[in-house]
Amino acid sequence: MYGFEAMTFNIHGGYLEAIVRGHRSGLLTAADYNNLCQCETLDDIKMHLSATEYGPYLQNEPSPLHTTTIVEKCTLKLVDEYKHMLCQATEPLSTFLEYITYGHMIDNVVLIVTGTLHERDVQELLEKCHPLGMFDSIATLAVAQNMRELYRLVLVDTPLAPYFSECITSEDLDDMNIEIMRNTLYKAYLEDFYRFCRKLGGATGEIMSDLLAFEADRRAVNITINSIGTELTRDDRKKLYSSFGLLYPYGHEELAICEDIDQVRGVMEKYPPYQSIFSKLSYGESQMLDKAFYEEEVKRLCLAFEQQFHYGVFFAYMRLREQEIRNLMWISECVAQNQKSRVHDSVKPPPPTVNQIPSSPWPATHMTDVDEDALAHCTSFLSLQDVSNMAMTCKYLQKVAYSDSIWRRNFSESWPQQTPAFASPASGVREAYLRRRTDLLQFKFSDPVVADFVTDTKPVDHILLNEKQIIFSKGPVIQVIKIDDWLSGRDSVVTLSDHSARITCMRLFSLNETSLYRSEEQRKENVLVTSSSDHCIRLWWKGSCRRCLTGHRGSVTALSDKLLGNGTGKVLASGGEDGTVRLWSLSSSGRRGKYALKATFYGHQKPIKLMSVAGHKTSILVTVTGDSKVRLWDAASQSAVPSSSCVGMTSVPSPLVNMKCHEQLLYLAAGSSVVVIDLRTMRQVISYSIDEKLYSFEAMPSKSLFCVGSNNGRAMLYDIRRVKLYNSKAELVTELDGGHTGPLTHLHMDPYKIVTGGRGREDSHVNVWESNTGALISSLTCDMEEASMDALAVNGCRIVTANTSHLEDSGVLRYRDFNNASCPAVNREGGHLSKFWNPQSYSDSETE
Repeated sequence: MYGFEAMTFNIHGGYLEAIVRGHRSGLLTAADYNNLCQCETLDDIKMHLSATEYGPYLQNEPSPLHTTTIVEKCTLKLVDEYKHMLCQATEPLSTFLEYITYGHMIDNVVLIVTGTLHERDVQELLEKCHPLGMFDSIATLAVAQNMRELYRLVLVDTPLAPYFSECITSEDLDDMNIEIMRNTLYKAYLEDFYRFCRKLGGATGEIMSDLLAFEADRRAVNITINSIGTELTRDDRKKLYSSFGLLYPYGHEELAICEDIDQVRGVMEKYPPYQSIFSKLSYGESQMLDKAFYEEEVKRLCLAFEQQFHYGVFFAYMRLREQEIRNLMWISECVAQNQKSRVHDSVKPPPPTVNQIPSSPWPATHMTDVDEDALAHCTSFLSLQDVSNMAMTCKYLQKVAYSDSIWRRNFSESWPQQTPAFASPASGVREAYLRRRTDLLQFKFSDPVVADFVTDTKPVDHILLNEKQIIFSKGPVIQVIKIDDWLSGRDSVVTLSDHSARITCMRLFSLNETSLYRSEEQRKENVLVTSSSDHCIRLWWKGSCRRCLTGHRGSVTALSDKLLGNGTGKVLASGGEDGTVRLWSLSSSGRRGKYALKATFYGHQKPIKLMSVAGHKTSILVTVTGDSKVRLWDAASQSAVPSSSCVGMTSVPSPLVNMKCHEQLLYLAAGSSVVVIDLRTMRQVISYSIDEKLYSFEAMPSKSLFCVGSNNGRAMLYDIRRVKLYNSKAELVTELDGGHTGPLTHLHMDPYKIVTGGRGREDSHVNVWESNTGALISSLTCDMEEASMDALAVNGCRIVTANTSHLEDSGVLRYRDFNNASCPAVNREGGHLSKFWNPQSYSDSETE
């Protein structure tokens, strides 16, 4: 075992690993193969398979049987098992399982294109496609005349789209170009799968790297042998080799110049793992090479089951089952054609049974046999998330995870200038760490890093804050402030002015969910998505517009808060003044975003104001218009009638304020009430009546709390559970009155704090409250005369506010960072707001 996978793997992967190991026990044994080889007819094969896991799939098939029927039913069993595992899987296992099918997608694409080239019927070709490699619009592959059209018309919206960047040419499709396309796609696919597995790390990374490296080396050998005597040049041949594997890079250099099979053999015999394969072949012989490679692959796949807590078993099982189906097809063909003498020619040996696995020479040990101090030392190198997961596995590991040595290291790494202060003699470093982190997240300090950015008097329409940037818009112009450069006095502001009208919405999404993602170093980067009244949606990255999405016939008024879908096929949803909902692929290429529009949904009669992705199903989108009409859309629906993608609708009182999706529920504030809608039935399950007209709304369903802002400058905190009757008056937990003079339009809520801000003429301060109790923590002021607040954004321990002064004829963005604050804030009564920290705890000296 590599690392500490055993501590956390079973939380999400244990069930499916048990399932796949159970499926593995159902593979045909050597005795089954011996009996199958003795069969005289296909009905005899069916009779023998009836006693195996294939029985239920073949029992209703009438005689006479055909080989294709046996293969189809056996493949159906594999597909059913795969779909069950994929349905139960969570990330990253679900993405791993999707990668397994991409090879079949490539084979299906090549099959359809090749068959069309030779004037074969498309329906006949579709029947021959592997079901695991099917995707929407595969039948339209037949219309493509060259690779550019193949990509543009069909493959741009499939998981294979990123792999086509090296294949797109204007050359007509012929047998040679199709084969080059197949190998280029496989190369890109294997390299992408390899990078993904290496990123997963641990046992999965090690085992899958070996299996994929073997596959890459085998393909390099096959490409070399099959290209001997063709017009393919050495450079072209080398471009088809994958950039990893045992043969990379020196073996590839030698294979590229080989001109016959014996030269290939000479290259491969330099690598010990492949000597045994070529030792089985006579000089000049290549016909049995595939069989030798398959036999070696089966051995390697079986070894993947010798270790636990990794995803390699899923890949190994799928490959072993596919090899078993090929064996059954060969045996069936030999029996059907009365060629039983050749039945053993291509049957690969079955995987070893449990009884054949040699016992381990090491004595059995348990985690509890490891010295506690040694285990704590190893655990101190884990991330906080891994330590938390470890603490949930058992009481013994929880005790280790709570060790002072682990948390002292985390404390010193997070705050090098601070020393832990203990609330009581019995408390430990973990408690001190968590208390300080909570206090920082609640802004309970008076000495944050503060910086002001002066702007003009135009109000800030939207503002976003992440770890590295402050992003805000005024009219059609976006400005991006690089925080580290700004605080260091370097040039830090980037102005983006491609929009020609006011920006209506801004979102940040992970870069790896778009076609702009190229390398692992970019994984933590974000792409900015903006919508505007100029009818456009733009994607921004590294200071410039990289995509422009057009299609709405009016202002684009809303963007989804998250991307819809799973894996590599995620889409962005937008709503417009034209009442349409449009789905866009962010993985499409082309500067103008051509071919990015995936679907258009009709149904709303008014402009769309808000949209959000449901929490219980990532393909479900909720949209609300200005007249408070709510519609539910299923983005996974492929109906030819766009309006039929609407799977539910309802209405709520006007005017609309805000909404929040959590699991299967929608929390929506409108008028003077808050409504809770069950998205599965579209019925209003609870309605909270509020005495005040609402101007803002935030919910935290995980804590059963929601907060609303009223027209008199107060915020009110409610407990979702405190309601007696439908449409009854909500029971107030506490009223947050912080002296705001106008409508409370700015509201932020997270598990630690509530931040409130108004929009009155002299209301430029924000108040910070404890989210559980509603107690006032502090007030943060702007220090500008007659200033009003335009916008605010909060990210963990940081906050940025945008204010405009009517007297000073200027605006200012004030940024506060509490990450390294040390001086506790003092409340109005003169006591410390933080009950855990005192000023003496923050001396510059490490000793008393």
